[in-house]
Amino acid sequence: MERFIEYFYGIITDCIKKDGEYYIFKSEGKNYLLVKNAEFDDELKLMEKAEYTKSNPKYHKILYNRYGKIISSINGKEFIVMQTSIEKNRIISVSDIELLCLDTMENTKAYSHFKWDKLWESKIDALEKWIHDKEEIFRDCYAIFNYYIGLSENALLYLKNVILKATPTISFLQHYRLTIETTLFDYYNPINVLFDHQCRDIGEYIKSTIINKKFSLNDFASYMVTNNISKQDIEFLYARIMFPSFIYDYLENCLSSNEKIDGRYLNTVVEYYEEKLKEISKFLNEKYNIVTMEWLKKDNA
Repeated sequence: MERFIEYFYGIITDCIKKDGEYYIFKSEGKNYLLVKNAEFDDELKLMEKAEYTKSNPKYHKILYNRYGKIISSINGKEFIVMQTSIEKNRIISVSDIELLCLDTMENTKAYSHFKWDKLWESKIDALEKWIHDKEEIFRDCYAIFNYYIGLSENALLYLKNVILKATPTISFLQHYRLTIETTLFDYYNPINVLFDHQCRDIGEYIKSTIINKKFSLNDFASYMVTNNISKQDIEFLYARIMFPSFIYDYLENCLSSNEKIDGRYLNTVVEYYEEKLKEISKFLNEKYNIVTMEWLKKDNA
């Protein structure tokens, strides 16, 4: 690996350590990361992401190899090398989730870049088709998946109502999925960024705390106050939290890896998830006068 790095990047190092999905090494007092290119974007997309994040020194700097390319190949495997300013990796916290980024891109049409409604509709349709086509797989957890489909449709309905009255906004650098396992290396990795609504990151992070039973309403409330989020953006956040993206991620992983669907896990998540949705609904309704789903108010009376 040391010879690979020296040949492609002209960087000399004699000590490479493994940290999760990353290989870390130093050279001349600078810190570097080497990442295996499993399902990343193509060269053009990576170039765009390098450009998006270059003005923010917290993000890793994507390096070009001796051939002027980002992706380097050896023995049929692709790698990417980045220079990082992060000295020590750690799990992120709520305070690390930056709501305002240095790089923004204006939308010419209200929320034209987000298209959550179309994406969520396609996910719901795919799940319904999976249940129909793979009945033997879903037989033991048919009811629980129907519950998640219903919850998804509720979130989609709420989202569409918000979109109807939404005014144009700007999009921010966000991430595909932020979870309680996301590290600083992950968070400041340009490969993981995308342009989306500013509540995407916090919405996904909150869902992760809920399904892992680590949700704190106090932390959530503190974040809301600190970042001074508009009422319209809170409504988008509420829809995002309500949509159970983790179920679709879980199912896609099971189907792609041929793992058995764990019905007990799904049932365990449901009760706690609904309980916390009710807490969040009550908080947003009372604190910000946000219209919330009626069925999530029943136990709060």
